[in-house]
Amino acid sequence: MKDHLRDIGINIGLLVAGFAGSLVNVKKDGHKNWFTTLTSLLAGTLSANYLTPVVVKFFNMQDSNTQYAAAFIMGFLGLHGVEFVIDRFKKK
Repeated sequence: MKDHLRDIGINIGLLVAGFAGSLVNVKKDGHKNWFTTLTSLLAGTLSANYLTPVVVKFFNMQDSNTQYAAAFIMGFLGLHGVEFVIDRFKKK
């Protein structure tokens, strides 16, 4: 099962760390409705899963504990983290 998830690009550790970061951000913005809260959780979790490897490689952070910390931060940033990564790599 774990190998199948990894084959489709899902890293359970990064998902959990990103979800935890997303929960912290949702708690901070508790005035949102349920749909916005759900999409924020999903965006934070998925951005942590798929963008953390890019961020880790860019900043040359190969330690696995550092990867989980980066995933937590990407989950916390959510859509803002996606915008940051796009702006950082976008050609000027």
